[in-house]
Amino acid sequence: MQLWPILQDMHQLRATYGKQSRTVLSSASVFHVFGLNDIETASLID
Repeated sequence: MQLWPILQDMHQLRATYGKQSRTVLSSASVFHVFGLNDIETASLID
């Protein structure tokens, strides 16, 4: 089973998963990004 969480930005991810937010990102098989408007979220893509 694969989950496809859809988030608006890192703030939403942290609000939902707290300290585990980095684990969620590092465990992801696919990371799709569309139309970045948030500097913190954009910095993760670099």
